[in-house]
Amino acid sequence: MTNGKARATMPPGMRAMSCTYDRGQTLVCTYGFAVVAVDADTGTLLWALKDGEGNRKPPTVTAVWHGRVYGRGVGGPVVLDARTGTDMPTKPEAAPLLVNEYAGLALDDNRLFSYPAGG
Repeated sequence: MTNGKARATMPPGMRAMSCTYDRGQTLVCTYGFAVVAVDADTGTLLWALKDGEGNRKPPTVTAVWHGRVYGRGVGGPVVLDARTGTDMPTKPEAAPLLVNEYAGLALDDNRLFSYPAGG
């Protein structure tokens, strides 16, 4: 927003969701048992994972950064493509709480670990 006008409005029913900008082009929103991605420029819904719909449970999102959604799924840590919601090809070692271009910070058994950022 450079002129004070909103670029887009959130899709109906998403105003109560907590959203995080991936510092790229996507807002990733969570509410209860749902994870939803929206294009940051247009407000267009990109994908949604909702508990009870389909054969996959949505992960608990822990961080969002540059096109990636980090979280904890049923089988452990997961990384999703922020634009499509599909699994990234490399299985992560942890579900970081904070991510930047250098590292991801993860908490495990009350101990803080740092993992080098990749890709």
